Amino acid sequence: MSPADRLNVAIERHHPAAAACLSALGRAIFYPRGVAAQAQEAKGTRINATIGQLTDGQGGALTLPVMSRHLLALTDEEAFLYAPQGGRPDLRRAWQARLQRTAGDRISLPLATAGITHGLSTVADLFAGPDTEVLLPAPAWGNYGHLFGTRRGATVSTYAPDGPEGFRPEALAAALQARTKPTLLVVNFPSNPSG
Repeated sequence: MSPADRLNVAIERHHPAAAACLSALGRAIFYPRGVAAQAQEAKGTRINATIGQLTDGQGGALTLPVMSRHLLALTDEEAFLYAPQGGRPDLRRAWQARLQRTAGDRISLPLATAGITHGLSTVADLFAGPDTEVLLPAPAWGNYGHLFGTRRGATVSTYAPDGPEGFRPEALAAALQARTKPTLLVVNFPSNPSG
């Protein structure tokens, strides 16, 4: 059984609703063991032969003083060596706690991405395909259409979440009820550019 198949079996067993939402690409991809995983396993060993990290031979980052002297809240190792997949666990837990204070306790552990486009691209890869409709708030940046439509072949539609009186939940409900195929809803308001 391939690593992707093993992962799909686990997702179907523990989260069947999430498994049903995955695109064909989302079911086919998995994070392979690579340099980042090998570097984490090799951390603290006598000989660390992983590539891509310049260390002092003791596991510490070997940096240029002109770069490291500008760090205020991070160690050289946190700034210059491989970051953990998904972001630093301590910062993710702090972010989760903050979200739970404002949105309730049903918030999963957030993942860090390289920015909104990277995050949306990951969502598109996992959940969008030719059989999917993506419902975007209007206005939305043009790259949203490219990420979901051009790149993944999904049908892209928009809805207007705001009116003169503010947020209009009835507009969102009507837009969702009008969909005829599996739909991925993107909610990013009040936000740039809709807010």
